[in-house]
Amino acid sequence: MHPQESILLAGTYTDTGRQGIYSFSFNKDEGSARMLHTFQTPHPSFLITAPEFRKVYAVNEANGEEARLTMLDICPDTGILHVAGSVPSLGDGPCHVSRHGLAIGISNYGAGNMSIYRCDSQGMPTCAIATFKGHTGGPCLERQSQPHVHSTLFGQDGKYLYATDFSNDCILVTSFPYPTLQQDSLQGQVPGTCRYRLTDNTSMSLAKSTGRSVYFIACLMAN
Repeated sequence: MHPQESILLAGTYTDTGRQGIYSFSFNKDEGSARMLHTFQTPHPSFLITAPEFRKVYAVNEANGEEARLTMLDICPDTGILHVAGSVPSLGDGPCHVSRHGLAIGISNYGAGNMSIYRCDSQGMPTCAIATFKGHTGGPCLERQSQPHVHSTLFGQDGKYLYATDFSNDCILVTSFPYPTLQQDSLQGQVPGTCRYRLTDNTSMSLAKSTGRSVYFIACLMAN
């Protein structure tokens, strides 16, 4: 590839004839992309990369035995993917994955839980160290009658893992390295606001002191 090009990956649902993961060469100067390869795997709806391991982690958003986290080796020059392994997501409908160092958090939307794996020195998950269940309690019965966990996020220092407790209008907070769970309700939040993606950010105040913030995107059912 040319110096101004980089690998772009796109995951898809595969129940409408799509292949799974598509790799592209993306030209950042021109804003153009050309497809390189496809890789078949069921419903890879969310992807993250681990450049230090030359790996891609993909959740297979399915149920039963197909509900898995798949690890792929990627060639940074060609975008070709090869299976490195897979592990159960420990719940139906895995829809999101995040990592910090050698820890991985998986959000299982259908099962309403999050699972945490520890990885070896090559970035391969070796054992599940915890699973935490979400809760119900939100006022929007149409959308919050069953527990759902939609996304997880490690803080930048790796000491905590945050997860959206979608159906209870709360953030689940898990401490590390020995996972224990607490549930934080965000004061002033409109009841029934179902939290989706979390974003971690390091911000700097006008006084130049560094602070830490966690941002979330909320989905509010309008009546």
